[in-house]
Amino acid sequence: MTKRNDLSEASIGTCENCETERTKVRPVEAFSVMQMGREPASRGFYTICYKCFRPRVFWKDKMYGDMSSPMRISDEELNNFMIVDIGQ
Repeated sequence: MTKRNDLSEASIGTCENCETERTKVRPVEAFSVMQMGREPASRGFYTICYKCFRPRVFWKDKMYGDMSSPMRISDEELNNFMIVDIGQ
């Protein structure tokens, strides 16, 4: 089983959910809810901050395929990660 997390995908931008500016965001893919037995249809990518959509752990498993779940990260650790250093 191989694991990775999405904290490395962070960039500075505006969250499309809470509209916070100059925060760390990453692309999140949205899928259609109604599939009627078909493959999931992508509705595109949105830039969402880590406060609105918690950091995820992704892993690949031979039996179950690709999966993800929220990371076990405290609010304090997340707040420290979200601090944007804009330099002088």
